[in-house]
Amino acid sequence: GAKHYSLCASCNNNTGSWYNTAYVRLARACRKVATRKNAERICEVEVLNPQRVAKQTITTIVATSQPGLTARYPHLRALLLDREDRRSVAPLRLWLYLRANPGGVSTGLTVGIDLERRRAHLAAGFSFWPLGWIMTIGDVEVNGVLDVSAWTELGYMERGPVTVEVPCQWAISPYPGDFRGPDEVPADAWDIVHSK
Repeated sequence: GAKHYSLCASCNNNTGSWYNTAYVRLARACRKVATRKNAERICEVEVLNPQRVAKQTITTIVATSQPGLTARYPHLRALLLDREDRRSVAPLRLWLYLRANPGGVSTGLTVGIDLERRRAHLAAGFSFWPLGWIMTIGDVEVNGVLDVSAWTELGYMERGPVTVEVPCQWAISPYPGDFRGPDEVPADAWDIVHSK
């Protein structure tokens, strides 16, 4: 999905060495609970180094987004390029869920529309079993996910473990936040996603 260079090679290597191990550890720990039988349930998960996990997630979104994301929100770049940096990602928010079905959806931006409040917002997201992520911009509530935005305000050396309750969701649709199950998504769409 990367079409632009948002991080140079050395920065990409640094962030990978700082944050990726914690992310992989969380993904491995979630494999046992991110299952079809747990779809639409809340699962307890232990997280080590939550700050590193959040920063790896944001690095992935930034690295595969248009350069306008860090141009508009320069604090994201500063947050990622200094492992000791502890700051809020506001006005952005980061959300986590467990992916109940296998497969994945690459990063991408989409527009969400709240018809009741007559508002639109941008959201970026990606999911690769067993983890799914959504980043929203602005005053947006996303149902069925856990807000982990505050993880970026923790210290790099804060290890944990922290036990969190994470929703396990179907991730059949390619749209962030669309958690319809196999009975609600057209069969041909389910066949495409299920075969991956």
